[in-house]
Amino acid sequence: MKDLYVRAVNIARFDAFALAHKVKVGPLIREAGLPSDVFTHPEHLILFRRFTRLMTLAQLRFNIPLVGLKFGLYQGTAAIGPLFHLISNAQNVEQALQELINNFYLHSEGAEIRLVEIDDLVVLCYNPSLEIDDDVAPITEVAIGVGLRLLQLFFGKQWKPKHIFFQHLPLASVTEYEVVLQQTPDFNSLYNGLGFERQWLKQPLVNADPSLHRLVKQHIQRLEDVTLDKIPEQVRRVLYGLLPNGKGSLTDVAQFMMLSSRTLQRYLKDEGTSFKIILEETRKKMATRYLRESNMSLTQLAEVLGYADNVAFSRAFCAWFGLTPRQWQKQEGIKKRTGLKRRVR
Repeated sequence: MKDLYVRAVNIARFDAFALAHKVKVGPLIREAGLPSDVFTHPEHLILFRRFTRLMTLAQLRFNIPLVGLKFGLYQGTAAIGPLFHLISNAQNVEQALQELINNFYLHSEGAEIRLVEIDDLVVLCYNPSLEIDDDVAPITEVAIGVGLRLLQLFFGKQWKPKHIFFQHLPLASVTEYEVVLQQTPDFNSLYNGLGFERQWLKQPLVNADPSLHRLVKQHIQRLEDVTLDKIPEQVRRVLYGLLPNGKGSLTDVAQFMMLSSRTLQRYLKDEGTSFKIILEETRKKMATRYLRESNMSLTQLAEVLGYADNVAFSRAFCAWFGLTPRQWQKQEGIKKRTGLKRRVR
């Protein structure tokens, strides 16, 4: 598995959160493999898998349900770090979110965020990397909590999204979610994210400082010259976002990346790979994640992954693993779940 890194600021205020719940943070930090001074150096990079390990341990050690979600709400915008100075000085919410999306890779290699249009809504989505084999549900709930606090900072403390989407099934009773969020989330969805009316994007940020925004952006652009992602990884991220929307061809991806199909193919060849290889790898990783975390039917999953039907999907799955999807779930000890079949249209 590829090593992915995040800024230590992603766990900002975890020490205070643990103290508030009478949990000793030192043993948790050590067991997660994090340095003892992690809270005093938020700019340092830590392995993403140690971040996920910390949240998995927190689920076991804190005597409360939905610890990830509650931690994210407790953290709020502290988890965004220096990027907050950029987005909080944008002209409006749309520009702020776009700045966050464009620069999020500097904050975390373990996930990406994007805006997706669904009917009359836009959804601020959080997508954990397919390179991560660990259970990503706890950190996803952290991110949703942080995202909710960010939008409430823009729109007001009492603001609520139209929908809160989770790809995974509930980690506690639905009632627990309703108590924390004051609304019922949509589970087993195609996305992890917060859905709201498009009109909110035009909300101005009245306290923005344009000169500070320019300075922060110039600083980030200097960082981009050193840390630009390679084309194959960009293709993987684009596919992860496009496939559930019924797109995922070479032409679709090239257009999204503002390249010609021929140029994209050449870039990938120069990196020793091809679009076909990356598409197959992405489908394989997405398939196993959905089979682990949701109870989506094979017909639905085939559609999400861009196959003509579930027969074509099952044929591809057998080529990958030598097993049908259901046989693979049985081998992995994954019981077929029932109920909670709601999903994003």
